[in-house]
Amino acid sequence: MNNNIILTKKMNVLLKTIMPISAFFFTTLLSSRYLPKDILVGSILSFVCILYLAIKKMDFKKVNVFKLLIALYICLFTIDEWLKYCLVDRNLSLIETILRHLFNIHIGSNLVSIILGFCSIPFTVLLVYFFIDKVVPYIKKFFVSFSKIEKKYFLIFMALAIFLTMAISYFTTAFSKPTINGNTVWYDVIYTTDSGALSLHNTFLNVSYIENDIRQPLFGIFALPFAVAAQLIASVCFFLPNGYAYEIIMTIIQFILLSIITIMIGRMLNLNENKKIYLYLLFACSFPYLLFGFVIEQYVIVLFYLILAFYYHYNKPKKINYFYVSAVGTLLTSGIIFPIITKFKNIKKWVNSAFKCFLVFVLIVVVGGQLPQIFSFSKRLDFLTSTFSGNITLNDKIYQFTHFVENIFIASPGSIGKVFGNPSYQLMTFNSISIIGIVLLVACFISFILNRKNKMALISILWVCFSIILLFIIGWGTTENGLILYGLYFAWAYLVLIYLLLEKLLKKDIIFKSAIILICIVMLVININEFVQILKFAVKYYPMVIN
Repeated sequence: MNNNIILTKKMNVLLKTIMPISAFFFTTLLSSRYLPKDILVGSILSFVCILYLAIKKMDFKKVNVFKLLIALYICLFTIDEWLKYCLVDRNLSLIETILRHLFNIHIGSNLVSIILGFCSIPFTVLLVYFFIDKVVPYIKKFFVSFSKIEKKYFLIFMALAIFLTMAISYFTTAFSKPTINGNTVWYDVIYTTDSGALSLHNTFLNVSYIENDIRQPLFGIFALPFAVAAQLIASVCFFLPNGYAYEIIMTIIQFILLSIITIMIGRMLNLNENKKIYLYLLFACSFPYLLFGFVIEQYVIVLFYLILAFYYHYNKPKKINYFYVSAVGTLLTSGIIFPIITKFKNIKKWVNSAFKCFLVFVLIVVVGGQLPQIFSFSKRLDFLTSTFSGNITLNDKIYQFTHFVENIFIASPGSIGKVFGNPSYQLMTFNSISIIGIVLLVACFISFILNRKNKMALISILWVCFSIILLFIIGWGTTENGLILYGLYFAWAYLVLIYLLLEKLLKKDIIFKSAIILICIVMLVININEFVQILKFAVKYYPMVIN
């Protein structure tokens, strides 16, 4: 049975007329928290951009009815969720302002919701349909390409992750949406994570939430597929604790992404099948992987898109790497990778590639309703730089950074205190240099020297150098003694270099594998012990109350 509908020229003209208009309302909806004048500028530019693309690029030849129906359902579900977050306590007054000032018509927020939601449907359906038709096949292809070792790792890793996530979720809310007496604690419950705020306001689906600022201008856009999937699954998971199903499913999705990240890195290292599992073990036993798998934070998705950009470059080095846009959009500091994922042999092609990526970035910023961020950047500048080193001494920065390197492999003991009047589990203040951190840092540079012909060794050492610049020299996060927050973002590079060093030095297979297993056992014992301390704290102060 053929599910395709062939579109006529009249249908094409109609769609090309509707899409720019719908895009105007789509952009308005996603930029709802900004000032009306800023929203209007962004929405008009969105209309112009999509009108241009409709005339020049869009050619709707046929539509698969089954995919269209799925896209429509997901679209309606997503818009309904957007309206829940975007219309509560927001300055969603663009339409109201226009009608009131120009036509003296006064309408309520409910009607605004209906107008925005209904008019956004065509363009939203188009985007979802494109994702189903063009992106999903590549996702399926990736999973189908798993080797036996990759399948075993994925299945075992996910079985453990799902079991532990489900078990922990019945005892505490601290990792996902920390709650005391029915009130969500927004910040710093476990280290300096923002789990409460991210979950309460759903920064993964609520595109315009304040956490998705100029530091992560497109985080909400690129996190959206995962958030919608989690919300859809959570809506049928009646057996999960009431009010926490979404966070539990998002935690499981984080573990899925961590396993995919590790598999991509293993492939880029071009490892033999019998050696991949030892890389996987090293990653799985590291403290950032253990911690950030369970804690709701933005860094898992950030890391996924970063590694995806490297992975695409590894497989398609001569192609324009548009995954760079998703890497930069989810965390602006990732912009530094452009020279790494681009060939310099032809300067004209390099500039052309950079320009096209820039145009795509601007297009998504405009259509995704995030252009007003540019207008409000200066107002947020002081807040954005508040985690810089400030009055932190050089010695303190050395202490913090060397312990940061150590904490990638083994956790430092934490302590229970209070932040903003709420129980909090934080790193203890470091008063000395971590010898382990220094040794590991030196080992990374030795590893690069010994493996300098390895592409991943070069990428990894550059990322280690970037961590030194950002966290030590600039001192990002040092005022809070919170460098552990960035552990996952940088950990993979350190882990890769240590793995390559052991592989280079320990020539005999049995010695190499034994060394990795021994190191993993030590890491696991220390990290599990620290995680248990965090878990005890979480259960005591943030217990799950099931109604």
